[in-house]
Amino acid sequence: DPSRMVSAFAGVGAVDVDLNEIVIRGNSPRGILWRLEDIEIPNPNHFPDGQGGSGGSLSMISSDMLSDFDFLTGAFPAEYGNATSGVIDLNLRKGNADKGEYTFLVGDVGAQATLEGPFAKGYRGSYLINYRYASLSTIDKLHLVNLGDNNIAPKFQDISFAINLPIKKSGNIELFGVGGNNSQGNEAARDSLQWGNDWDKRRDEFEKHNLGILGLKYQYNFLNHRTYIKTIVATTTQWDLWDKGFITNDYQRQTEIKENYTNRTTRVNLTMNHSFSARSSIRGGIIYNYLWSNMFEEQYLWHRQIFNVGVQGIGSAAFWQAYIQNKYRFSDHLELFTGLHAMYLMLNDKYSIEPRLSLKYHINQNNILTFGSGIHSKVEALPVYFSLVPLEDGAIGEGNKDLGLTKAFHNVIGYDFIPNRKIHVKAELYYQYLFNV
Repeated sequence: DPSRMVSAFAGVGAVDVDLNEIVIRGNSPRGILWRLEDIEIPNPNHFPDGQGGSGGSLSMISSDMLSDFDFLTGAFPAEYGNATSGVIDLNLRKGNADKGEYTFLVGDVGAQATLEGPFAKGYRGSYLINYRYASLSTIDKLHLVNLGDNNIAPKFQDISFAINLPIKKSGNIELFGVGGNNSQGNEAARDSLQWGNDWDKRRDEFEKHNLGILGLKYQYNFLNHRTYIKTIVATTTQWDLWDKGFITNDYQRQTEIKENYTNRTTRVNLTMNHSFSARSSIRGGIIYNYLWSNMFEEQYLWHRQIFNVGVQGIGSAAFWQAYIQNKYRFSDHLELFTGLHAMYLMLNDKYSIEPRLSLKYHINQNNILTFGSGIHSKVEALPVYFSLVPLEDGAIGEGNKDLGLTKAFHNVIGYDFIPNRKIHVKAELYYQYLFNV
């Protein structure tokens, strides 16, 4: 699980053991950017923690699907935007292009299957598919764990795939996707003799979450072998339901909190990379994001005995991102990275221009000095902009529409000591300033 792996780093922690949200140097976990195959994705975790959250109980993408991932904790390069805390950039591996392989796992909680192999003999195209299903109801019935009489056993399933289709001399096409759903909860006791003074036995709660990601990537390589253009088109759908209620003395159910969100996104990412020489290269890109949401949230106010609606209706927003970054190696010892990232939120004409700079100096083979600095900003979750809040005239309206971008100024100085192939010591001194929060 990538989230649990990175929590072992110094300066990185989790909110709690049950929710693998990542806290980097005290930053809010909601400042994390998740990416899959170079494009931003929603929170890819089962049992997530609400709109804009970045954690959950476990990853929706099996480790069998991952080749590697990059974890950035601050002052990240210009190609990364819409994040103030850190970046987790996941990369799917390609299936075995030489022969078919099939793995099946069965345990006391669930089962998993992974299939991979070539499409045809002599062709380097391949497929990779993974499916998982798990439910705690089985071990509860076997009395290996006690979930209680009224608990609805947590269960989840997910499927991931990566299809790789090389094109002779011109490039590569990749089709990838992730889908999953999960649910859990507890039922209130319908017998007042069981209530006693335990109010929790009179409460019931249910949550269900669905997520789907589908992307198409095409990379065209020029004949000079120095330039390539990469285009990615992706769409995601996310549905979150949370319903919490209370059983009254006359056995009627009273809703306390209900949230029902359907979020859809469309993203288009166009990147161009060119190497002038072994010492110098440049990369630039444009990213279009379209966000759409059907939002509903209400909470029962016991002291007034009325429902307070926090957000309701359909909203949409588009925002653009653009970046350019350059890498130049002065010598075998010194490398300079410069860049600029820009964001523009069309919903309210808010924008941000973010310079980035980093240096890497190899004192020798065992000692490296690094420095990074940059401005970073983040768009809020869409329901924040459409929340119903009290206005100056006392009415209730969408008072957050003009909300700007949260920004952070990152500065990091690092020292790497690598005495041998088995030991790596790293120390960092950082300064961060959050503003426009």
